[in-house]
Amino acid sequence: MEGVIAAICSGEANVNADDIVRQVSNGAVSILELVKSLGIPLQSTNELERSRGMEILSRVLHQAGDLQIQPDHANHLATFLCNRLHDVPCTEQALDALVGLFKLPAISLASKTVTDLTAVLFNDIPTRSMAQKSRERVFQILTLLVPLQRTEAMVLAFMESMEGERDPRNLVLVFTLFTTIVNQIPEHAGHAERLFDLVSCYYPITFQPPQNDKHKITNKQLRDSLDDCFCGSDAMAEFAIPFLIEQAENLTFTPEKLHPYDSIQRCLPGWGPQTLAEHAPDLWTKLSVPIFTYGDPAVVEAAVQAVTSLASALGPNEQHLDKLLTPVINRCGLELRSPGSRVAECCARVAGALAGASAECCQCLINELLPGILTQLSDASCTDPVVLLGLVQHVARAVRVLGNTKEIEKPPLLEQDIRDQLIAVALAAASCQEPAALSLIHISEPTRLLSISYAVFCLKKKKKNRKI
Repeated sequence: MEGVIAAICSGEANVNADDIVRQVSNGAVSILELVKSLGIPLQSTNELERSRGMEILSRVLHQAGDLQIQPDHANHLATFLCNRLHDVPCTEQALDALVGLFKLPAISLASKTVTDLTAVLFNDIPTRSMAQKSRERVFQILTLLVPLQRTEAMVLAFMESMEGERDPRNLVLVFTLFTTIVNQIPEHAGHAERLFDLVSCYYPITFQPPQNDKHKITNKQLRDSLDDCFCGSDAMAEFAIPFLIEQAENLTFTPEKLHPYDSIQRCLPGWGPQTLAEHAPDLWTKLSVPIFTYGDPAVVEAAVQAVTSLASALGPNEQHLDKLLTPVINRCGLELRSPGSRVAECCARVAGALAGASAECCQCLINELLPGILTQLSDASCTDPVVLLGLVQHVARAVRVLGNTKEIEKPPLLEQDIRDQLIAVALAAASCQEPAALSLIHISEPTRLLSISYAVFCLKKKKKNRKI
């Protein structure tokens, strides 16, 4: 084997490492015997020979199949590779060999070995000044080390290594590694602000891949991975929520302006209901601004969807929901007393959307908002009922849909007095001869275990028939 190794390291074109890989794979040669055989090439004064020698070891570790290495041998090999990182011509190959080592099945390393390797990677060698491929290997090694060392030192090492990374090929790994670290290492919470600052500088993602890009990295892939960083833990919410709202306020063109709202919707399920409840009043205050003042329908719709997603993410807990629904109902109840205004239309739109967010949201709107709306519609002085009737339509439709959803244990319920009042209003609207009137199209009694009455209305423009 020494002769084959010498020939490969000297650059003979007709020799390759396939035979060495086979011998290690079938157990004829142990991995430590291979390392000993590489001793002379790795001590050569010729940098290329040392690099080729390390490349042989890297190839064996990647191609030797289900290679089984005893724990003490694995630790010796990891220490050996760690030392080779200091030899600049061998650094890239040593990093690649470490990746191959950590990917072996049932690999076991002592805590000290992992700690020493982490220290070398991020203290002794200039990781950030390396070539792209070497930095990629560093992030791959970190990803493989996290399950072996869930400590604050790993968080610090990650922050040191990723700062200033700009290559999209590496950022895919960085964002995935970020999410892994904040999910698996509780000590990250003490560094939440710095962690957030390190990834928020990439927002919004503007990367456009070149044509025929062999790496197949897309803008959406990077955007989704960055959003996953923002919602990787509850500790990120404190910084991500105001940041995303600020981004929405500062961006000018509609496609980019929708990006923060999309990010908010994507992140909301990742933050716990307790965390969301703490931020719900402020989120409503910020999201209501574009709903009530912004003219672009796409932005308004995105903000309404974000509020609806927030209600869904808060879950069934009434105390959590109240943090959002109380200010919403207070604002909507006030504005809907003047149903002719544009703000009233926006309020009806928000309340209608929230009715379909969850059974608990729908029931809260039925209890707190619907009785006042029906009272207004029953009043002869209600001169412009279209907005109010549209809201009733949305609530009634939500009751029907949620009532027919088998997964919902406690669907929203219309009490008898509200049901009677609702049907009376619907019949009155159906008989109205105004150009914009509401027609009753369906009243039904579902025959499920939990029988729920509902009415579904449809807003239609009726034209008066005039005789000539």
